Amino acid sequence: MSNLPSRKKSQAGVTLIELLIVMMIICVLVLVGWRWWRRPLVLANEKATVADLRSLHTGAVAYYVRGRFFPPQPICLAVMAPCGSQPPGCPCYPEGDPFIDPALGSTGPANPRFGYVREWFPGPPLTTGNSSFCYQATPEVLTQTGTRSFGVDASGVIGVADGAVACCAGGTLNTAACPALR
Repeated sequence: MSNLPSRKKSQAGVTLIELLIVMMIICVLVLVGWRWWRRPLVLANEKATVADLRSLHTGAVAYYVRGRFFPPQPICLAVMAPCGSQPPGCPCYPEGDPFIDPALGSTGPANPRFGYVREWFPGPPLTTGNSSFCYQATPEVLTQTGTRSFGVDASGVIGVADGAVACCAGGTLNTAACPALR
């Protein structure tokens, strides 16, 4: 054992124990900071989703004013196409700008936006379209992308509920499950 080199006080270096202690401190700081870092992202997702609901409602009302009915699906608000080239189920509007951003027109689990899955529920059908609609957004991953669910219908009331809740019942907002946002 006397042949092993000994560490002298004049030699600089870090022992393995010191390195492990520093790594443990860094890990604890990261874990504590992660919680504080995620919360602003969740709030940003929720605010962006509410803004999307307001935009979609405004576009749907403009669409209604133009044609006296609501579209059967939100993609109809996002695509202005001449007859024959419009999305299936959408009436043709050969001129003008879209009523909403095309990104808002995509719905379903395959097209989440800002961490929320959006769904469109048309109301009772009329001869050319629908008499109402409801559009809901639920968190893609509860507590990670959002903590609340939202919905809006033709009345313009935005409903909110904690957790992943179905805010729409048919073509209307279920205000019992999702009371009005304040």
